[in-house]
Amino acid sequence: MSNKKHVVYVQYTNPCAYPPLEHSSRILASRGWQVTFLGTGSWGGKDLRFTNENNVTLHMMNYCKPGWVQKLHYVRFWLWCFMRCVVSRPHIVYASDAWSYPIGWSLSFIPGIKVAMHEHDTPSMVNTRVNRLIRWFRRKLAQRAIICICPQENRAARIKLEIKPKRTQVVFNCPPLLEHLNVTSKVDVALRLWFHGSIVPTQLPLQIIDAMAQCEFPIQLQFCGYETIGHPGYVQELLDRAKTLAIGNRVEYLGSIPTRKEMFAAASKCHVGLTLFAMQFREPMVGASNKPFDYLACGLTLLVPDTDEWRIFFVDAGCAIACDSEHVESIANSLRWCWENHDAFADLNRRGRELLSERWNYEIQFQPVVEVFEQSTNRP
Repeated sequence: MSNKKHVVYVQYTNPCAYPPLEHSSRILASRGWQVTFLGTGSWGGKDLRFTNENNVTLHMMNYCKPGWVQKLHYVRFWLWCFMRCVVSRPHIVYASDAWSYPIGWSLSFIPGIKVAMHEHDTPSMVNTRVNRLIRWFRRKLAQRAIICICPQENRAARIKLEIKPKRTQVVFNCPPLLEHLNVTSKVDVALRLWFHGSIVPTQLPLQIIDAMAQCEFPIQLQFCGYETIGHPGYVQELLDRAKTLAIGNRVEYLGSIPTRKEMFAAASKCHVGLTLFAMQFREPMVGASNKPFDYLACGLTLLVPDTDEWRIFFVDAGCAIACDSEHVESIANSLRWCWENHDAFADLNRRGRELLSERWNYEIQFQPVVEVFEQSTNRP
């Protein structure tokens, strides 16, 4: 058995679609941990991949479409993960999505293996048999885990109240310091907007295209990412709306950019990062969404929804402007302000980058988790 401490990440999807997993694995690998990922392909993010790192190994099963065959596929994945962990005996199993909770729970009974739970998204509250089962495993895993990691303070408070785990830690989905680009003030002939991530109406609304059409100054939009299984064809819908409004030449889809390094290089050429979540989103997202932090690291100024959640965290901190993300005129007015107020616009971004260095970086955010891992894995 290797003398290195060993962590196995288990996720029943493509782990490369979750930047916090790459960040935390890189931090652990830099401290001498052996890192293994056990995952599968995914419907939308099949081209995504991690940047190559020493001490990090990725093993993937093929993607399986929803249906009865997928149920057999999941059982096979569970057994595959279980047997690999029985053989390799990792110090930590890092369960990081709802379908990994049953696997993590079963592995927590193996002597010497400790489990950490990282909840990126809250499991569905729709009252079906499957959802009830997932929530049961979630509760049981959280109570056995050495730490429950939440990306958002409201969610962490809810888990503490409802589940009472041993320890809960809030870790915002920030980029690591090494991803902060050295970006100078950008003066250009057009205002360039940027979006990356899952391309769905509740995160990149059609209203942004309508608002661009109302602007009387040069403005462009570039976006990259992947469609979800719930909204196939939405990219084409955005492009068609732009053509209908005679601004098709100002909207460009860059596809699914495989690595964050390539994506950040493209984003850094723009000016405004779009974080236009729906005004009534399914759950609190400030801290959980990596988009605003990524945008700041790329030298962009944030455009966020005008809600208490987003205003208190980003606007009051002096690094964003807000608009009603569901009303075209409000979005258009905010874009005009960005174009007409260059110095104030640059000040917002400068303050955001200061906050990234001071506290909004993954090294600072994840340090309490590293301490728990290293304190709890000193085997005799």
